[in-house]
Order: sequence, then structure tokens, then C-alpha cells
Amino acid sequence: MKNNIKYLFLSCLLLSTDIFAYVIGPGTRESYTLHYGITVRQLDLCTDWACTTPFNAFTGSQYLAINPEGPIPGYDEISVNIPNSGTYSYARLKMDNAWVVNGYATQASEGAYCATGSSSTDYSTEAEAKAAATDDTFSFILSKFLKEGTGVDAPGYGWLHYGLRDDQISIPGYFTKYVAGSGPRDKTKEADFSEYVPYTFILTRDSDSNDYLYVTTVLQGNYDFGLGMPSTINFGITVLENRGLEGGVCRASDIEFGGCTTAELGTCVFGPGEPMFDFVIQ
Repeated sequence: MKNNIKYLFLSCLLLSTDIFAYVIGPGTRESYTLHYGITVRQLDLCTDWACTTPFNAFTGSQYLAINPEGPIPGYDEISVNIPNSGTYSYARLKMDNAWVVNGYATQASEGAYCATGSSSTDYSTEAEAKAAATDDTFSFILSKFLKEGTGVDAPGYGWLHYGLRDDQISIPGYFTKYVAGSGPRDKTKEADFSEYVPYTFILTRDSDSNDYLYVTTVLQGNYDFGLGMPSTINFGITVLENRGLEGGVCRASDIEFGGCTTAELGTCVFGPGEPMFDFVIQ
């Protein structure tokens, strides 16, 4: 019999004002996340990276969201089915390519303050940008965002990002992990790695649709459900306050990677930053 249990899906924001500032070009740009939301369509437990024999833990439509105070009540959990046998090592998440974000950013190199929901670069202070910020929905142009492929998924259909851990170095059949300091990265066979996320993840789409995105990542340890009910199940995504948003003035390089369009060049745009996946069953 399957067990139907609710579990927290989004972890709290790490509130910080400077630790996770990130550098773009000659200046330091900081973003501040006030709201971050996703719609989950499906959650599978898997025995391999390809998820060839998945166990479906959830299918439906559940909006999950977080703000600086933590997970938003009513949008902070999903009900999942738990298998009564089998060993699983991976999780695959299907979600809408429609990220709801609210926040603001400063781009010191260009003297610009940007607010979600507005393309204006006319805000003269950070306080003005914060006050002007409203909820905005962002969608990646997936054919550009996933342009590198994974070695298994064709260019335009997948993107592999290795974790920081020493044991996150290769996946059979996929691109290998780029070694920092070894020279220019060969994007036809080497995948980049995260600056701060410990676990590897793969982003894919399964058709020419721009509507959905799949995220596959490793569980923190295998679990054999034949041994009984696990004591801990945490399907978590941590969003950092200063990395929940990637925002600023649209540049040509942003267009190349599907972050904005030609029509938005020179205006303020925002997209979701890189979350930290923290899937634990033990």
C-alpha cells in the first residue's frame, strides 16, 4: 500500500545582504528576492539518471512559493505517494517553465536599479526599486537556455550542471565535469559546475514545447523502501535571498542564453536564480 503524506518542498531563504553577491563584468550586482514561486506538475523517484523505470510520487498541479519569512502557508507542501518496495537514488521533477518572481537588483557597473514587473532603468535608488517591485512571471527560451546539451540530450534539449562535492565528477554517457584551471571549457564534452550547490542536476525538456522543464538530481543516499517507512523525507529546494533572482539590464549575452529577447535589450529584466536542491530520503 502506498502512503500519502505531506512534506515540505521549499526550504527557507538564507537571509544575507552580501555573502551571495555575484559579479557581472566590472561591477558587483546584488539581487534581493521578495517572492519565488514554481508550479510542480510531477515528481518521480528514479533508479538512474535517465529515469527509465520511475515511481510516480506525485502528478497534478501544485504552486509552491517562498518569501523572506519562509515558505508561504498554503503553498509550502505537496502530498506524495511512497513506494513499499524498491531502491531509489534519484528524483525527477516536472515543473512549468513559468517562474513567479518578485524582487529588485542593483547593477553598479551601469548605475541601474531594477524592479520586477517593470522594464524601467529610471529608478535612482535601491529603495525606489524595492517599492516598485511587483510579481512577474518569467519563462526561459528553452532552446537557448539548454543550448549545450548533456552528451545524452541534444543541444537545445538539456543542460548538465555538476555539484561541488568531490564525488560529483562524472555520469556515464554524459559530459564530464570541467576542471577549473585546466584551460577553456570544451562545451561539446565538458559540463560546468555550480559555485555553491553541492549536488549535480540535469535540466531537460522532452519535446519542442517551451512549457515544461524537467529537473533530475541525486538523492542524498540510496533508500530501499523494502526496509520499511523512512524516518525522513525532505523534497526541498532552497532559494537564497541574494541568488533567488538573476536581474539587471538585458545584454546581448543574455539574449544568447534565452534570458531575454532582442526587444528587451537595454531594459531591466529578471529571471529565476539557481536554487539548491536538497532531496533526502533516509
